[in-house]
Amino acid sequence: MFIAINAVPNRTERYLSQTLGSLLRSLSPEEVEGLRIEILSDSASEELHSISMHSLEPLVHVVYNPVGRQTPPAKSTESWRQGSVLHYLHAMERCFARVAEHCLVLDDDTLASEGWLSEALKDIRQLESGEYGVEGKRWMILKLFQPVWGNQRQSWNGDNVLLLMAMGLFGAIPCSLMGWLVHSQCSLTPSYGFWGLVGFLASLYACWVAGKVNLEWMIGDAAVHPHGTCHMAQANLFHRERAQSAGFLEHLKNHSIHGPFIDLSICEFFLGKGPMWTTSPSLFQHGGLKTSLPNKVLLGELKGGLSFEVALSAAQRLLDVDCFILDRLGKDFAYELCVGQNGRVWLSAPTARETVLLLQAIRRSFGMSNVQIEAMVGKMVGLFS
Repeated sequence: MFIAINAVPNRTERYLSQTLGSLLRSLSPEEVEGLRIEILSDSASEELHSISMHSLEPLVHVVYNPVGRQTPPAKSTESWRQGSVLHYLHAMERCFARVAEHCLVLDDDTLASEGWLSEALKDIRQLESGEYGVEGKRWMILKLFQPVWGNQRQSWNGDNVLLLMAMGLFGAIPCSLMGWLVHSQCSLTPSYGFWGLVGFLASLYACWVAGKVNLEWMIGDAAVHPHGTCHMAQANLFHRERAQSAGFLEHLKNHSIHGPFIDLSICEFFLGKGPMWTTSPSLFQHGGLKTSLPNKVLLGELKGGLSFEVALSAAQRLLDVDCFILDRLGKDFAYELCVGQNGRVWLSAPTARETVLLLQAIRRSFGMSNVQIEAMVGKMVGLFS
């Protein structure tokens, strides 16, 4: 998989380090081997320099956009709009040139959830297997971020409105029957029409509340559905070959400076070629908005190691004098570790790649036997030999 992160230089918030840290910290050694991450930027910045110092190659590369793919110098809405399209175009061009199977394009203020890659690959397998029909097998775009009600730009898909009305009727019918039975016994009570309306409105409201997280249970309890909305292009996953054959690059190249924003431009192209598939709930969060994941935790920067949380029982195990996983890792890796009684753990290794792999090894060790831990660490050593 090819991952492009479109970076906005000189942000006040250091979102890029958080984005990169969230991507890396939940990857397994096997998943790391199949990735290439490129950070695309118009110009250098202190944050990019800090990331470059972590020696993340060959996994992570900083690439500067060529002149024809940079934001126009004029400071205007049109300039910023055109720049977002040019950055997206450059990201897709680099992915197509590498003939990657899948292209994931992220904004630099997008935070990955735990296990995002394994979940995304599972969703892809479900689509490709035909579990979602012929249209699913021909998918071209899978939105890994979709805003919810905390974001005022959220719009309802027409199909979802129909689903909501149908769910309201499920409440109206039994309430009407109950109202008819009660009214037949006592004429002073409201008629069945009144109770039907009450049931309809109550069900409508209940379904709306329950459906806030990407309308999850209304659409079904599956992780993928074809009701992606147009707004936001924070985390879009593309099937490279199909998107290329459909002419997605040409669409972006022909984008007018007065055309729509990049998210609406993407929607304009793909909606005519099939459904916009999306994950429910979202696998990514927006660093600056309320999103689909209910308990958003801002993730620390790569600088100075990584901090993460474990269960209190796991923290006690790490604090043991004879902790097998820490002793075994110490035989082959140099690292520093600080464990708090509250379950907060800080970890640092000579390179960010080692830090991420050690973090994963520690997390996976809980529940493993010493023999299983030995085998896992042996695989890690093989990756560095």
